[in-house]
Amino acid sequence: MRTWIYKRSHTGDPHPRIGIFGYRDCEKTHRGRQYDAVLGIWGATNWDGDSSRAYKLSWIGTCIHRLIFDDELVQVLTSRIHDKLHEKWSWKGTHILAFEHFKYYANGYDLGAATNLVDRMYPVRTGGMMSPNLPERVQQEVDMLLKLAEDANPSACLNEFKELESVQHTLPKDEWINRVASLLDLTLT
Repeated sequence: MRTWIYKRSHTGDPHPRIGIFGYRDCEKTHRGRQYDAVLGIWGATNWDGDSSRAYKLSWIGTCIHRLIFDDELVQVLTSRIHDKLHEKWSWKGTHILAFEHFKYYANGYDLGAATNLVDRMYPVRTGGMMSPNLPERVQQEVDMLLKLAEDANPSACLNEFKELESVQHTLPKDEWINRVASLLDLTLT
C-alpha cells in the first residue's frame, strides 16, 4: 500500500474525533499526492514544546477519500475559519482527506518495534517519505503499523464526505461549496 509517512509537529490536524486530514491545512500540497494511507509520527517536540509523545505514532488513515478544492472554495473556507477561530488563515492545500479506517493515538503509540523506520525518519531533517520506495525492512515495519488500523472505524463523517465526493461536479458550485464548508464547520467546534 502506497503510504505517506510524515513527522507531525502540532495537534489539531487531523481532527482526532472526526478523522478529516487537512481541515487546518496540515501537510498542504502533500495531501494532493497519490497514496493509499498516511502515517503521522510525532517529531522530537510539538509546537507547544511537549516532548511526551516524541517519536511515537500519532495516527493512521487508510483507504483515502479526497475532496479537491478550487480557489473559490479556499476563499470561503479561509473566511469561515477566520470568523470562527479568530485566526488569520492562509490555506495553501487543495485537498482534504477522509478515511475508511482511521486510528488516532491521543498519547502516541510506541514505535519500539519499528526501529528501522525510526532510524530512517530521525534525526534526518526530512518532513516525510513515501513508501513503497523504502528499504525492505522499513517497508515491513510500515506494513506492520498499517495493520493496526485494519479494524479501525472510518472517519466519523465518511458517508457525507463520500456523497460530497460523488456530487462535486454535478451540484451547483455554490451549493457544493456551502455543503463542504458546513461539513468542515464540525471540525471547528
